[in-house]
Amino acid sequence: WSYSAGGKQVSGGRQELRIEPGFGQEVTLTIRAPETGERLEGALTLKASQPGARDYVDVRSVPVLPVVDAVEVEAPVLVFDRSGRLEAFLKETGTRFEKIESLKDASGRTGLLVVGPDTLTAGEAFGRELLSFAGRGGRVIVLEQDLPLGGSNLPVALRSTTHSGGYAHPQALGTPVYKDLGKDDLIDWGGHPVYKNVYEKPTQGARSLAECGAMLPHSPLIEMPAGEGAIVLCQLRVGANLRTDAAADVLLRNLMEHYAAYRPANGVAALYAPGNR
Repeated sequence: WSYSAGGKQVSGGRQELRIEPGFGQEVTLTIRAPETGERLEGALTLKASQPGARDYVDVRSVPVLPVVDAVEVEAPVLVFDRSGRLEAFLKETGTRFEKIESLKDASGRTGLLVVGPDTLTAGEAFGRELLSFAGRGGRVIVLEQDLPLGGSNLPVALRSTTHSGGYAHPQALGTPVYKDLGKDDLIDWGGHPVYKNVYEKPTQGARSLAECGAMLPHSPLIEMPAGEGAIVLCQLRVGANLRTDAAADVLLRNLMEHYAAYRPANGVAALYAPGNR
């Protein structure tokens, strides 16, 4: 076997096994991932040989993601986190933030407000504090909740579900939200499930950034413009998987850095397609 990343072989080995016909044997491969400041595409090549038979070769994509040791945010950051997981991660990365004990503490403030996992009560999820914060130019990121945001706290109607699972698919690859992430990086995170209580895909007034479920009717990541600001609903279990799955760390970094600098679009789009009938 061999493992390469960034076009260079990182590790490899050879073992001789005696396996009875009809049986199998589990082998553990230990690979020390190279340090990197950006995503490295990697490939694990497995080859099995035996006398009188063709070689069996299997090549699997195994990328290396960067360790998130900093979150570059210039806007004021408010954190509402009863779980402690988000707060611990931000302290570890040296991110400056102000912890608030209640959503009322965000009244009259602006900047970036991040809500930690499983933090909101029913009153907070269906109140108006988060929508009001976004409406005056604030940006809100809500990590996964047992009680997802809804009702009068959203600028448009969304319906949440009880659906959970391990496979989600990005819809905005190539944008800052998915920097250093690939099409398979929302699958089989270290802590199962990958997402919970996802929303039905929005039909207007919001944008689905990831999709999931049989026939892909649901969205675990939604962006919603709200007044002069925006609300981002993330039912991917980012908070629960911080420092457990590298993709969760990278996604949170991306969300915070991107939406901290968010400004509403103020142009008018025009489409010219004379050949489209």
